[in-house]
Amino acid sequence: MHETRLDTIALGNGLHVTLYDGSRPVAGDRWLVRLVARLVVAVAPVFSDLSHAGLDPAAVRKRLGTEVVYEYVSQRRFVDETEKEAVLAQQKEAFLETVAGYLANPSFASRFIAKKYREAEEQAKWVSEGSV
Repeated sequence: MHETRLDTIALGNGLHVTLYDGSRPVAGDRWLVRLVARLVVAVAPVFSDLSHAGLDPAAVRKRLGTEVVYEYVSQRRFVDETEKEAVLAQQKEAFLETVAGYLANPSFASRFIAKKYREAEEQAKWVSEGSV
């Protein structure tokens, strides 16, 4: 799917979120209006926080790699072509008012990495149990 970069926003915790327009036409003058926000979180900077949470940083890096991507998607279907830009602007504004504050939290990176690690461990457990 084609995406056009709209903006990169520096958050108060040192992370940067990039916003993309992933909209596409669906039928005639109707559009799927899609705002995508991506935030790349490096694993190494949160090692001390992971240790404090009882997680082994080496195991986390082995399971997840050096970075993990957070993605937020907002979609509206069947939008008139004349309203596409306004809807995209509304989606961006709503994202900045609600989700950006959550992402800017100083503990977001360590909590997100820990969550992704636990999910990956659970998935690996299910896969290994399913192959027995």
